[in-house]
Formats: sequence, structure tokens, C-alpha cells
Amino acid sequence: MLNRTQITATWWWLRRRQRFRTKRRYYIRPAHQNHLADSFRLFQRYYESEDPLDLEGFCRLSPTSFDNLYAQIEEQISQHVTNHRRPITGKHRLAIFLR
Repeated sequence: MLNRTQITATWWWLRRRQRFRTKRRYYIRPAHQNHLADSFRLFQRYYESEDPLDLEGFCRLSPTSFDNLYAQIEEQISQHVTNHRRPITGKHRLAIFLR
């Protein structure tokens, strides 16, 4: 059986632990989620555009050059899908790097 000192020490320790608990950390902060989705949509629009100059203005490569470069480094920059988050696609990684 616990005496009064042990109960008080346990209560104090639990209160202190609750007070100093770290705030929730996010993979992507909620304020940035919409911005990332918009930037990926913007890349897709330039990538799928009929005019090849659109993609050149976005990442300084023509669509054929971009595809050739991506084909060469696809295995190095692609990540596996896990259960708790979806990784950025390899094409998006390359576009971010070139941008």
C-alpha cells in the first residue's frame, strides 16, 4: 500500500508530465497542405499542357528532356508507399529540384 508521500509524488510527477508533453507534430503542417496541393496541380497542368514552352517556363526543361531525365533517375528518387502517409511522386520530386 502506498503512503501519503508516495501518492503525492506520483500525483506531482503525472501533473508535470502532462504539462510538459510536446505538442502534436505533423508530417505536413495544416497551413501548408493547401499550398502543396496547389503547387502539384500547377506542375501537372504545365506537364500535361499542349504547349512545350509551358513546362520549360516552369522547370527549364522540355517535356521530352524532363521524361528522359526522369527515366534515368526514377529508381533513385522514388519512394515506397507506406500505410500512414503517401510519399511525393518521383516526377514531383524532380520538378521541385529543378524549380
